Amino acid sequence: MMGPLRVGRRTGLFLALAALAPGCARVGDASGGEPEGAAAPAAGAAEVEVEVRGVTGWYDLGDYRISGEVVNRLDVPVYDVELDVAFRDAAGAVVATDHAAAVLGRVEPGGTAPFVDMHYGAPAGIAGHTVTVAGWSREGRPPRRPVTILSADLARGITGAVVTGRGRNDSGRPLGGIKLVTSFRDRDGKVVGVFFDYPVLGSLQPGQTFDFTVETMDATVADDAVRVQGEGTAGS
Repeated sequence: MMGPLRVGRRTGLFLALAALAPGCARVGDASGGEPEGAAAPAAGAAEVEVEVRGVTGWYDLGDYRISGEVVNRLDVPVYDVELDVAFRDAAGAVVATDHAAAVLGRVEPGGTAPFVDMHYGAPAGIAGHTVTVAGWSREGRPPRRPVTILSADLARGITGAVVTGRGRNDSGRPLGGIKLVTSFRDRDGKVVGVFFDYPVLGSLQPGQTFDFTVETMDATVADDAVRVQGEGTAGS
């Protein structure tokens, strides 16, 4: 097995997509009796179960941010999960709509993948949200494979929560475009932060490991449960 591929921190290359702004309150669902994050199967595939859970949302400087995760209930991977989002007022009426997607292109059998969406210029009065599965695929193009996360440690840094750890390519094929997704969940299991990182330059060979550091620049997630997932594009 090759030794670890050590790469420096590249803070300019990750997208902190769910940094909670100070003073912004997370908002519960007000969907008129419909469960928060209720999912619908893809059209024409009623036997398939891809669900949404752990949804939360809040105003962020005039925009509205929503995050959660999709769950693959099948015994095969699913790819490119797309979502429809309805924002509702306190009476349950829809005041805005948007589209989102799982931030991992491949969701493993029985596995999950977080999502995050920013609705820019959101109207006032959003009190809840409903997220439904709009579609997904049984085949991924290009082919994507998961990266094994060997360790992930959470600590407080100067600018916010910092996650460090190590990953490995156990796919049996070279992987390019390695993408890490770090997500945080509160005590109720709701997703309250989602952050991206691209820690490897070039290809990661089979069995090769790499070290990573994700600086969230968000101290509010430092006490939440953290999960790191990764994937890459399979080469020949």
